[in-house]
Amino acid sequence: MNINELTIGDLKMLSDLPGCKSLRLWAKQERCTPAKASRLLARLEANLGLSLMVRSNRGLVPTPAAEQLAKRASQVLNAVEHLRTEISGEEVGPFERSIVFGARGFLGIAMARYLVAVAHTAGVGLQIIDLSPLDTASAVREESLGIVLGLEDIDYGRNWQRRKVGHLRWRVYARSGHPLELGASKADITKFRLGHHIYWDGRRLVSSEGNFHDILGVGQLGFGTQTTAAAIAVAIASDQLIIIPEIAAREYVSSGRLIEIPTTPEFHQSVPVFLHGHQDRISKKIWTTLIQEFAQALK
Repeated sequence: MNINELTIGDLKMLSDLPGCKSLRLWAKQERCTPAKASRLLARLEANLGLSLMVRSNRGLVPTPAAEQLAKRASQVLNAVEHLRTEISGEEVGPFERSIVFGARGFLGIAMARYLVAVAHTAGVGLQIIDLSPLDTASAVREESLGIVLGLEDIDYGRNWQRRKVGHLRWRVYARSGHPLELGASKADITKFRLGHHIYWDGRRLVSSEGNFHDILGVGQLGFGTQTTAAAIAVAIASDQLIIIPEIAAREYVSSGRLIEIPTTPEFHQSVPVFLHGHQDRISKKIWTTLIQEFAQALK
């Protein structure tokens, strides 16, 4: 093993190995020839004294050693980026080549336009992952995420920062031309089915606690859906009412496919939204810009 021979280029290649399915594709990404990529990999394996990639029917597959070393290489590259920042006195670029963003489905969809704008300006890639709260905790432990947007004020531990960026406001929606489009009281709503949230807990289908028809004691039990997108599709195709976050319905209201049903204040629930960012994976500039963009969107 000759670690002293490792270069920044070696570390970058090592950090890329978990996502490398073909040396030809990696070479194209790095603007070098496949032959040079093969030589770089061979030299890297020789310096480390380890086999890093093996062939399978799925193409090249990183070895367990490569998976582990890739994480360490990413940490070293981030540390080098921090050092450059301190020396120059200013931010020299993103800490990661791609923003990995995790959120519940409707939050990811609603914030996509803002994420795309920030990623484009910063010159980095973007990956949006639909995660449940449990999946998010697991992805954080596996060091897979750079940004998390959620409804829970959670301390994810060392190197994670968080900020409340606004509130989600729930409102009652229905298809365009619905009989209640001019307004609805509790008594009016009881005449129509009210959608509810369901999900699979790994063993069985369950209805989530705290549904609005349970809390408010109104509405007939309507169709169950797991995602906001499915609830919207059901509402557009029927007279069923749905209660969803305003930001998730915004585009559909603008296009005339949904209308907000004017109701009494008891239907106007809201919860805070929290943005979490890993200090070693996103720059301060990206973090600050996302806070500003999300706060504006969630006003």
